Amino acid sequence: MDNNLTVCFCNYFEGNREDYLNLAVPLYEASITSDWEAAKLIFEKRPDLVRFGLPKNSGTALHVAAIADQNQWTKKNLDFVKNLVDMMTIDDLELKNKHSNTAFWIATAFGDMEMAMIMMEKNPNLLNIRGSAGLLPLSVSAFTGRHSTVRYLYNRSQKMSGDHWTESDMDFTLLHCVERDFFGKQFLSISYALHCTIIT
Repeated sequence: MDNNLTVCFCNYFEGNREDYLNLAVPLYEASITSDWEAAKLIFEKRPDLVRFGLPKNSGTALHVAAIADQNQWTKKNLDFVKNLVDMMTIDDLELKNKHSNTAFWIATAFGDMEMAMIMMEKNPNLLNIRGSAGLLPLSVSAFTGRHSTVRYLYNRSQKMSGDHWTESDMDFTLLHCVERDFFGKQFLSISYALHCTIIT
């Protein structure tokens, strides 16, 4: 999928007040509260809504779930995300909201590492899709201080050695990791990139 794509049908509910009130709003509320039973009833009628943009320019139901209850992740949140991901195709997971972020990018920036893992198990390419400010998921997780997520993504990124990693990306990521004391003191130079070992 083209990484510049935004959420499919993001304007579908504009001018369609009945569907907006009967489908979009309840699905948004179910997603923000991780209420799978309520969401399931809607998806049974309209499974295509899994890739539709919801109110408040929030993106798909998965985008909404990725920012829900950020300080109180529970099994309920993770189960909701897993159920959504099971319904979605690999391409669906690459859909972006109007802020140019995938749900995975949001999860790495503000969410839970296990949530990010659920998405990445289905689509490993999510690691390479940039979001706001052109930041890669690993870079934004370093910027927002998600230590566990940084360690997970760093190892999955082959230690920032992919072709999509620029020197600027590496400098930005390493700077924020060092500022937060995520990395050890020893740094290695490999070709044009800096590599380092995360403290485990």
